[in-house]
Amino acid sequence: MNKKTIKKISGKNVEGYTHFIYDGCHKFYLLKSGILPQNFKDNGWKQSEVYPIDVLPDMYSKSCPLRFIDDAETYKTIVPQCSNTTTFRNFGYRNYRIKFGRRTQKVEVW
Repeated sequence: MNKKTIKKISGKNVEGYTHFIYDGCHKFYLLKSGILPQNFKDNGWKQSEVYPIDVLPDMYSKSCPLRFIDDAETYKTIVPQCSNTTTFRNFGYRNYRIKFGRRTQKVEVW
């Protein structure tokens, strides 16, 4: 298990997730293990698209404005598509708030 974990994303409890799947553009799916689920394999996803949770805030902040975060198993929405502000709480020793504007973004770390 990673030393750095995320306990909440935008107020929603996400403890237990250790990895995520990212398509390189805007789709983020949280995983409770580092293993790519079969339904994702069947739809062309690759194991190389699975990342440890500790890089999620950085990759999310650099993704396409259409970004969203869902649970990979249930497809339950964690962060709706095109959210303007996303907060990652208790991420290691830091918290992150990412605010997106029309042409800019601001990343706050505290």
